[in-house]
Amino acid sequence: MIIRYDLSICFDIGHLLAGYSNSISTMEFLKNYWDRIVEIHLHDGFHRKLNKHRIVKDHLPLGEGDLPIEDFFNYLHARDFKGSLVFELGFEDAKKSLKVIKERCPNIRID
Repeated sequence: MIIRYDLSICFDIGHLLAGYSNSISTMEFLKNYWDRIVEIHLHDGFHRKLNKHRIVKDHLPLGEGDLPIEDFFNYLHARDFKGSLVFELGFEDAKKSLKVIKERCPNIRID
């Protein structure tokens, strides 16, 4: 639909990681739709199977889910992403996430 209707994308990372949309990986989605992504909603997430149960989490601080943080932010940095990055988190979890980015991606400038 994205290509068919010539749409731009708000890439909601945590929702993808939680399995709400598809089984595509975060990096695969980022690379496949790079030219259409205009905004990114930042929060971590995961979906896992434990015995017969499916565990789904999203809206987690970065570092508490399955987001490949270093690969993700280095990709954005290398391609000079100019869109909006929006923490879809409460204030304290956003602060935790900023700390994780600074620790794990020291080459990324955060204003």
